[in-house]
Amino acid sequence: MLFALPMLSLQVTYPHRRRKVVGTSPPPAIIAVFVVLGSAVTLAMLGYVFVGLQYSAAAYITALTIDFFTVVFGFVSALDIIMQQPMEVSEQPDLIQDQAYEGLGLADVRRRHDEVQRNGM
Repeated sequence: MLFALPMLSLQVTYPHRRRKVVGTSPPPAIIAVFVVLGSAVTLAMLGYVFVGLQYSAAAYITALTIDFFTVVFGFVSALDIIMQQPMEVSEQPDLIQDQAYEGLGLADVRRRHDEVQRNGM
């Protein structure tokens, strides 16, 4: 029960929480795996344990394992979406490649960079 109720709450409310933050519904694969499959497994385990059927410990650990993999699926899907975002590139010049910094140590490069920024050179 300590696992099932918080997990079920996260699974069932996920589409609403995502819509509230992002403005769009989650992808269908996330709804199918994380919300539907995860919620069904958690509910089945909860019912199985509360009714007191034989092998309730096996039902619990099986549901826990399946829910773990649904969360991993959601995490990997989120990473995939994040990695597809365009990367922002800074506009600062590469200090190490600049000939003015050749042969200088890191502290000297930083000092020289600060001078250039102050003087606008």
